[in-house]
Amino acid sequence: MSEAPVDLTPDQKRIYALPFMGDAPIPADRDGRVEQDNASFWVILQLFLRAWPYIKPQIFGRWFVPGTGVEGRIADGVGGGYGFGYAPLLVAGAALAGPLTGLVTLTAEFPMNLLYVAIAGMVICAWPVAFATEKIQTIAAI
Repeated sequence: MSEAPVDLTPDQKRIYALPFMGDAPIPADRDGRVEQDNASFWVILQLFLRAWPYIKPQIFGRWFVPGTGVEGRIADGVGGGYGFGYAPLLVAGAALAGPLTGLVTLTAEFPMNLLYVAIAGMVICAWPVAFATEKIQTIAAI
């Protein structure tokens, strides 16, 4: 991998530091075997949380505004004229369409009852994602 030129923006420097498009060379002292890995879930979670500022734009992206182009801010919440008010109705309609059209049989037998519980949970969580505050939107989406 080539060295980063000196006069780059912080985002451009991250491109050289984080190899999104392939493998990067690993120093010999850090290139261990899988059997040598003793990292716990908490260590991996800490690494993820530390890297979150760099991962966040890759997951959320940026808002595109017609006539203006891509905004500089990350598209965290719903704002700027965008909304998901139609989504809960669409999700509820899709959930009810199966049983109403006969494509999905209504039964309380295992494992179908687990499917209905999961679908009901998704329909219920669609409402806060559309109409609640950003924090509640995130919790409902998770």
